[in-house]
Amino acid sequence: MANKPRIGIFGCGRGLSMGKYVGPAGGEIVAVCDHNPSKLENAKSVLAEGGKAYARFDDFIEHEMDGVYVANYFDQHVPYVIRLLEKGISVCIEPICGATMADMVALVRAAEKYRDRATFMFGENYQYTPALQEMKRIYQTGKLGQLLYAHCEYVHPTTSRERVLYAAGHNHWRNSLPSTYYNSHALSPLMYISDAMPKVVMAQSTHCEEYQKGTARGTDACGIMMTKMDNGAIFTTTGCVGGAVHSTWCQLTHFRGAMETVRYDPSVVAVRYTSATKPEDSPRYNTYIPDPPFDGQKSAGSGHGGGDYFVVREFIRCLEEGIQPYNDVYRGVAMAAVGVLGWRSVMEGGMPYAIPDFRDEAELVKWENDTLSPFIGADGKRTLPTTVKQDWKADPADLAAAEEIWKEAKSFTDYSWPGKELN
Repeated sequence: MANKPRIGIFGCGRGLSMGKYVGPAGGEIVAVCDHNPSKLENAKSVLAEGGKAYARFDDFIEHEMDGVYVANYFDQHVPYVIRLLEKGISVCIEPICGATMADMVALVRAAEKYRDRATFMFGENYQYTPALQEMKRIYQTGKLGQLLYAHCEYVHPTTSRERVLYAAGHNHWRNSLPSTYYNSHALSPLMYISDAMPKVVMAQSTHCEEYQKGTARGTDACGIMMTKMDNGAIFTTTGCVGGAVHSTWCQLTHFRGAMETVRYDPSVVAVRYTSATKPEDSPRYNTYIPDPPFDGQKSAGSGHGGGDYFVVREFIRCLEEGIQPYNDVYRGVAMAAVGVLGWRSVMEGGMPYAIPDFRDEAELVKWENDTLSPFIGADGKRTLPTTVKQDWKADPADLAAAEEIWKEAKSFTDYSWPGKELN
């Protein structure tokens, strides 16, 4: 490896917003890739001296790189990730480790096969806010006792115009995204704090016509998952809720007390005990804003409450030290499976689905050919509904309204299919 880890960015929308932390985290960006000419041109500004911009992935992958931040379309990461791992290039991706169960199996097998020469990291950012890092520290003291249940929600309201522009094309993945799939902003913090892994998921979803009005969205506004964890605790989490007031509230209830981020101010931690359970060296009630455990100046102001910086820093550290990340392939696919199988649960009225043990080859074989997907494939078809209201049909007036916004903003996306150059 060079003196600084050499990083590539694949997908110069979200990827570029993460790329600005590569330098402060100790790396340098040597290559960028995007099939959108304007995004690619904009990305040239982050390149180190001698770095190159590529419109084709086949050219990009030949560049000398130690690691790549993969930020192409939500449902189309895995084929590119596998090719990078095969090449001996480490990978950090967000926000999902497979749109189908078959994707997840293929990703696990590739990460295991090339583990000695390439690292895979799932780049979830919300778990690294200073408040959640502090809650992990408190959890590890054991003072709160056994974890009984926990709740975390990710609520991200948008205007109807924003929903159209974020999904600029009828076949864009956001217009087909089930309410349970984008679940890592809520599930990952709880898994990070507790070190627990999911075992069984049950889920329900809420259809909301107002959420769809004036857009090309064929999806629900809210999905709720109840997941039994391997430590016996029960987690309730959301997907990306599309209404209400912005919130990333996280709360854990233990036998001796409870802790949470203060609602609508996720920088604040509140810890509570009863009079009978208060440790001698702790106050009964304590509410405070914790500092980051390290790199406070570098992470200050970074996206997602400081989490974006810490994701990039962990990836750089894994490259420098040759270690595995906290969010390795097994945690990454477990989160994805909760979303994907949670949607199967929704389709069956809340029936429980066991989350596979992705370390078990017998489990991999069971799911290796499961390609059911709500996303439109190259044949123009999908194999799962996108809303709990399974007989729902798009209103032509809403689709026409979306097309007018795309035309006005000149933002229509040519949504490429798997196997083509896309990001």
